[in-house]
Amino acid sequence: MRAVVDGRFASTTPDLSPQKDVMDIYCGQLGMVTQLTYCVSMNEGLPCRNVIGCWEARVDIMALLKRAFTEEELRKCFSGLPKSRLDRIMEILRAIDKET
Repeated sequence: MRAVVDGRFASTTPDLSPQKDVMDIYCGQLGMVTQLTYCVSMNEGLPCRNVIGCWEARVDIMALLKRAFTEEELRKCFSGLPKSRLDRIMEILRAIDKET
């Protein structure tokens, strides 16, 4: 499954495309292999809080994030306390409840 990303990030990915093996990684949160495009857009269009730790050994993730997002967007993403697994589950359940 390929995540949909906005034009800002999509324009930064071609320089990484020759490194196809670098673009997939096992995600401990999802429990499966996922792509970098998902990791940088899964949080309402912002990166996952863990993206730096997961990808820093494989790509220059800091440079990529700085090119793709404003300082304010990165601050919003990485500041504050992370949500617990239970908080995330409850948030999903509330969203589902609103849909029904």
